[in-house]
This record gives sequence, structure tokens and C-alpha cells, in this order.
Amino acid sequence: MAEARQKYSASVNATKAEVNANNAVRVFGIVLLNNVAGIGYLQMFFAPASGVTVGTTTPDMVIPLPSSGGLTLSFPDGWLLGGSGLTIAGTTTRTGSTNNAIDVVLVMG
Repeated sequence: MAEARQKYSASVNATKAEVNANNAVRVFGIVLLNNVAGIGYLQMFFAPASGVTVGTTTPDMVIPLPSSGGLTLSFPDGWLLGGSGLTIAGTTTRTGSTNNAIDVVLVMG
């Protein structure tokens, strides 16, 4: 039987967005769109939102996006993100806290 898949779809900015608060997440696909004329960064924290302060907490993974551009990533076997949850934020620098609007779609299982 195939594993059930969940989808997270939202526009995020420097206000942290909790995708999962309880456990590690397995990601099968990511679609990102930077809506700003300037480089954007999707900060990923492998923790629930309660453990994250954007601009202070070091992200576990950062995905840079080109000016007004996007990115699609596929992980057929799933990318298991360690930690105890998943929180994301869209910013103008790799570890900063200035807003950058990023549309995010995650397919998880």
C-alpha cells in the first residue's frame, strides 16, 4: 500500500510558519517561488516553531532562490529531515529576519 502524502501550501515570510510540530518530516517534493525582485532564502528549521526565533536561531537548511524565480526539487525516495518538527521562513538573507515573500508547496509523507 502506498504511503499517505500530505501537502503544505502557503506563502511564507519572516514570520515563522510551522509545518509540523511533532516529529521528523519526510519530504518528497518542494516547489518554491520567490515573489520579490531580489534574492530570497527559504530558511528551514528542523524543530517546532516554539524552538525557533527567525534571525537568531541558525537554520538547519537554507535554500536560495533567484530574483523573481523559482525552484522545483523532487526526492523519489523521500528526504528525511531530522529533528522534531519543521518550521520555515522566507527572508532576504541566509540567516536574517527581513521579510521576503516565498510561495511554498511541500509534499510530505
